[in-house]
Amino acid sequence: GLIFAFMPVLASVGQRDEASVTLVEVLIIAGRVLGTLTLGIIATILFAALLAPWFVRYLLRFSAETFQLSVLGFSLAIALLTTKLGISAEFGSFMAGAALSATEFQESTLSAVEPTAHLFLALFVASTGLTIPPAFLSEHILVLASGVALIIAAKTLLISCVVLIFGFPPQTALGVGINLAQVGEIGFVL
Repeated sequence: GLIFAFMPVLASVGQRDEASVTLVEVLIIAGRVLGTLTLGIIATILFAALLAPWFVRYLLRFSAETFQLSVLGFSLAIALLTTKLGISAEFGSFMAGAALSATEFQESTLSAVEPTAHLFLALFVASTGLTIPPAFLSEHILVLASGVALIIAAKTLLISCVVLIFGFPPQTALGVGINLAQVGEIGFVL
């Protein structure tokens, strides 16, 4: 979450000439983002505690389509607001989702936005694949395959050990480790 919140800062620093960026400037920008982030988290907590239950209850009086569009519109509006404040849109969407999930109607909200979430996930994964040139993949296939194999082996071992600590048999632990060891697309992008 913090990496997503700092992405605009990293992008703005990366666009400038390296010699002209001082450590003090980076710290000032990071402090400004942390301050805005803190205010955003406080606002999210207050909204979740005071307004979100009323907001969701009000929206549930309308049709399922209106509820779905309203929840998605709210999430997009918060993402736009955080972008305008210098924090990433991803973090804004996360804050909107956290606020809406704090209500007693979280199951209704989740089932309303789940189809759209699957659509956006498919677009995300497809667009990530489009940014990698095939020539890069063919030139670095051994390094990439070794890295993926190492990550999957390490995650399998780590997860299997955790499951063993909880007292499950080795066969179950290995099965859980293998099933949970795949590399997630978020880790791949980061």
